[in-house]
Amino acid sequence: MWKQVFRKALDPEKPWSVEELHELLGEVDRLTGAQEAGAACPDADTRTPSPVFIRSVLRGTQPMAAALGATLHSLTSPSVFEDDQHLVLLAVYSHDIGVGAPHAARFDAFQRTLATHGLTEDATTRAKLSDLSGLADEVFVAPAVILALSRRPDCYLAELLGADLHLRRTGLLAPWSRLARCGVQGEWSRLDLGASYDATEPRLHQRVSEVISAAPIDMERVRWGEELMRALLRHWEHAVWRNASNDDDPHAAMLSLMRQRAREASVYHQQSRLAGRTIQEWFAEAREDPSGLVAALAESRYVKPGAPDESRLLTKLTDFGGPMFRIFSPEDRDVISRWIASLAEPDRQSADEAPGSSAPQESSPAAPRFGAHRCRHVSTADEPPSNIREAYVALQGRHCAPRVRRFADDYIDYWLDLARNSLDRHPFPLPAQPPAPGGLREWLLRAHEQHAEEIDLESARSELPSREELIESTVQLAPLTLIDGSWLLGFTDVTLASSRIGFSLFETYWDELGNGDITINHPKLYRDVLHGMGVTLPPTASPEFARSELLNDSSFELPVYWLAIGHVPNSRQPEVLGLNLAMELSGVGGSYRTAREALKAYGFPTVFVDIHNTIDNVSTGHSAWAADAIESFMDAAATMGTDDTALAALWERIRVGFASLAPRRDKPGFFEESGVGKALRRLRAARATDNRSISQNARATHNEELNGPWRQQTPAPAH
Repeated sequence: MWKQVFRKALDPEKPWSVEELHELLGEVDRLTGAQEAGAACPDADTRTPSPVFIRSVLRGTQPMAAALGATLHSLTSPSVFEDDQHLVLLAVYSHDIGVGAPHAARFDAFQRTLATHGLTEDATTRAKLSDLSGLADEVFVAPAVILALSRRPDCYLAELLGADLHLRRTGLLAPWSRLARCGVQGEWSRLDLGASYDATEPRLHQRVSEVISAAPIDMERVRWGEELMRALLRHWEHAVWRNASNDDDPHAAMLSLMRQRAREASVYHQQSRLAGRTIQEWFAEAREDPSGLVAALAESRYVKPGAPDESRLLTKLTDFGGPMFRIFSPEDRDVISRWIASLAEPDRQSADEAPGSSAPQESSPAAPRFGAHRCRHVSTADEPPSNIREAYVALQGRHCAPRVRRFADDYIDYWLDLARNSLDRHPFPLPAQPPAPGGLREWLLRAHEQHAEEIDLESARSELPSREELIESTVQLAPLTLIDGSWLLGFTDVTLASSRIGFSLFETYWDELGNGDITINHPKLYRDVLHGMGVTLPPTASPEFARSELLNDSSFELPVYWLAIGHVPNSRQPEVLGLNLAMELSGVGGSYRTAREALKAYGFPTVFVDIHNTIDNVSTGHSAWAADAIESFMDAAATMGTDDTALAALWERIRVGFASLAPRRDKPGFFEESGVGKALRRLRAARATDNRSISQNARATHNEELNGPWRQQTPAPAH
């Protein structure tokens, strides 16, 4: 079960209902209730563990390593872009994923540790972890719950903060701590969740604790999150320790191997007999209880106790020419060899007697602690937006209810269709064919030069806009600029933020929000420009902002596309990459320069355009990073064996994404009485029983995320 939960929870686009999460927490009650009095991983034991034990601990802890940082990765969203407390949490999270470098996350450090111990085949992607043979389902429980809860920050904000605080205070988790104490080689300092990426920050739990203390947040819910994480870690430590001890015990390891291979092996042994039964019958039984098969093998002619090199099971049967040649991996052969060698030991312990190998004892059901907990209630209202302003509010949270999500998909399709029809009319289109390696950088430089030349010519021919015109254009850009970077929202996900393609996209997003510093937060800098013009707009995520009479409907159309596509970083990745390049290139060296001249002429702040004209540069800035991300994406596709036709299709999607920043309009707007919008409106009218206002609809759907991250927390129930 838990492998499937883990696999689903890794996908940022998979929906999670509150009911599903309640059910998971009920399972956590069942799993953890019987273990409170048990012995956890012996962290204080400094005896040097065997190589088998070390490898087993490393393999068994890999799913947890994959989830490091997930307690915070979904807390950021456009609805809290200007919230200084959330910026601090984003700064803490940046240490988990090694912002500024590819493959620098804590999980990547763990992968390198695996390779150090010869486990290169196990050093795989997060998505493939649940397919690794030999990993027990129970080692997936804690990381699966962490990832699943992280998908609903609108419900579990306080609980996630409590869980994160407990992890930061724990620092290096117990199984890794024991290996470190015993002198086992590994990147342990990087796996310490309390330690910063570059060791320049204080212990990270202090920063999380300060955020919790400064916010009007329900402390009972925070403590519930801490208690949940404590129970999950205890269960996880039990599982890792028990499995490693079993793997270290030759007899237990042989039992486990036979159980793993029983299903496939039973197909090939219909005629062969062992101790009066067909081996197929033995294997059928071994799927549940392999002890009989292992005992029969120990007494058979295939095994010479104490002499693996003289046993037919490891020579005649499995060597070249034998009926089981290459059936067993080198690791499997090592298990069999250790088991045969152990058969000569007179005092050999059985699996049931081996230290730490006993199965968890069943106990009477404990009073539910976690399954009975109810997150702060979030309305299940799920009506698609009926106008562009509602859409702007509804999409600013991290979670989208199902029909809101379907609206987002429809709106993306509508916008990309506009872009596809604009390809031949774009003033600076991407090349029709994928450039050769390094060619995109050269195209970028040429486009930058051409753009700058045209801006210079246009500036020479035109006069500065009037003060009123400048203010009006600045105000109309507010819905767009105050969510700067929102198209990259999905790349904050722990599965993408440090990947070869995603690391620079996360860093771009991180830069847009000021790298954790509210004073250089780009939305805040833009509000400074508006304030300098005497304009004050409500909080961006509030319904009042979307209702503002200062703003035109058309000013929300592109922002809604940005917000929508930010929710789908996997399924729309080529389009996001193209859009990102277009956005970063759009102003640098050209329109930012002319905007600066106009702002300066009327005495308005210029910091916003100044900072973009530098950080978006085409040599070492966001524009260059955007081009590199596209090249990495295309290289990865080619490396995976994608054929030329498919590569051309991917490139075409990138081109459409590039054009989607400023498509030519040749058909009615999405919400006009035609096409998708008309059908959507008719469907909505048929379902609706009232005419909710934008304020009511928005508050019902995204109460916590839209109206401030700490407000309106309801009292916690009894746990």
